[in-house]
Order: sequence, then structure tokens, then C-alpha cells
Amino acid sequence: MVLEYFGDQIKVMSEHVLNIDKKTDRIEKKTNKIDEIEEAVETIKTSMAAMKTDMKLTKEDIETIKADLKAMKTDTELIKYGFKRKIDIDEFAALEKRVSTLENRL
Repeated sequence: MVLEYFGDQIKVMSEHVLNIDKKTDRIEKKTNKIDEIEEAVETIKTSMAAMKTDMKLTKEDIETIKADLKAMKTDTELIKYGFKRKIDIDEFAALEKRVSTLENRL
């Protein structure tokens, strides 16, 4: 009777040990998955930092391009004004010549 009791207790304990082993395995698998997720998060953080740096450089480049465009617009306006003025002077010179020719005819 005592042997049966201890035999039953050993079976129960064995089942508990098997359950503990199964749970331990599940915990280890979940721990491994968590480790994988942590590595993925670190990779994402690194990528985000690189993107942040790239974004900063891109913004700086855009500001440089804006400044260059502004300078080009100013230069274009000056050229346009100078060209217009030159045409006006040329037209005035032609007009003077025509007036001079008409005056000489009179």
C-alpha cells in the first residue's frame, strides 16, 4: 500500500515535471522570439537614425537650392531689365537717327 502511494505520488510528480518542462520550453521559445523582436527594433532604430540624418542633409540641400534659385531669379530680373534698357537705348538711337535725317531734309 505504501509503495502504491509513493508510486502514485511519483507519477503525479513526473507529470508535474513534464508540465514544467513543457512550460519551460514555451518560455524559452517566447524568450527567443522576444530577443528576435529586440534585434529587429534595434535595426529599425538604426535605420531611423540614418534616415533622420539623410533627411537633415536633404533639408540643407533644399535650402541651398532655394537660395540659388532666389539668386537666379534676381540675376534674371537684372538681365531682363538691362536687356530692356538696352533695347530702349537702341530704339532711341534709331529714333534720333530718323529725326536727324528728317531735319536734314527740311
